[in-house]
Formats: sequence, C-alpha cells, structure tokens
Amino acid sequence: MARIFIGIDLPPESRSALRQVQEAWRNQDRGGLGQSGKVAWVAAETCHLTLRFLGEIDEASLKRVVAECESSIAGIGPFQLSLGPVGFLPTPRQPRVIMVGLGGDLLALTELWQRIERATRWLERQSERREFHPHITLGRFRRKVTIPWRLSSVGELAVPPHDFVVSTIEVKESFRRPEGARHLRRASIPLRGG
Repeated sequence: MARIFIGIDLPPESRSALRQVQEAWRNQDRGGLGQSGKVAWVAAETCHLTLRFLGEIDEASLKRVVAECESSIAGIGPFQLSLGPVGFLPTPRQPRVIMVGLGGDLLALTELWQRIERATRWLERQSERREFHPHITLGRFRRKVTIPWRLSSVGELAVPPHDFVVSTIEVKESFRRPEGARHLRRASIPLRGG
C-alpha cells in the first residue's frame, strides 16, 4: 500500500519565494508565533499544491488512478498561476495552518481539480473529501493558538511577487518522517491541451 496524493509541483523560484516568507516569520516575533516550537514548518523543497489526497492505495489502484487522470485531463493545456497573500486556515483568528493563496488562472485550476475529482471518485471510501481551497501550506501550528487581531490581517504578510506555469500534474507517494514528509514521484502527467 502507498500513501498517494495528486498535486502540482512548484518551480525552484517559487519555492525560494516561499522560503523567504518562512524565514521572515521565524525572524520576527509576531507575538511569539514565529518561534519554531509553535510551528511545524513544511520544507520549502516539498511545498506543493495538493489537488487530491487519495490515502493508502494498492499498486493496481495506483495504475488505474494514473490512467484515469491522463484520460480525464485531456484537452487542458498549460496555464499560469501566481503566489498570492499569506493567510490562515480554517480562520484567521484561530488557525491550524499558515498558507499562501494563489492567483492567476483559477478557472483553469478549478477545471483541472474537478476533472481529477471525477476521475478518482471510485476511490471515495479510501480518500479524503474536502472542498477545494487552492493554497500552499507553509506550516502547521503544533497546538491551538489564537492570533492577535493585528496579526490576522493578511495584508501585513507579504509574498515576493511570482508567477509560474503549470504544465504537469504529479502523482506522488508521501512518506511520513520525524523531520517532515518526503515525496516520491510515481507518475508525471503533462497538460497538453488540444
């Protein structure tokens, strides 16, 4: 069994921009919230946009997932996204996650997500179903915190401007490690359009 998700990798320049945001948080007090003990930071080299988390599946199911995704995304070509503001999920005042939102061609991104959802619906009982809120996770709070109002304003938290092109989706296996998750590419599916 393999713990599988479908996502979009970020280019090195995007990951560098995200690393700058993480370092700014660690280097500023922010009411003590930037302290490493309060936040489990995601390694910048593994930051990605998750389209669908499938959970643990066997190798036969994995092959079917890849085939169904290849078929379902036919006709979708490359599109552009941009790194958006820093924010908090599920709410700005009582967050569990520090994240970066996305801008750019969100219609194409939503269409891609919907097609992948339909292609993997047969895994319903094994998968995690959620609404789609496209974001990139930077870190997770280790325990429940309340953010002071002055810090909950996303306008205060800047991300270096950066656009990137989405030209493939990745099917990856996730391994939990004490130092953080590690990902192994199991398949790469190009967006060819046409």
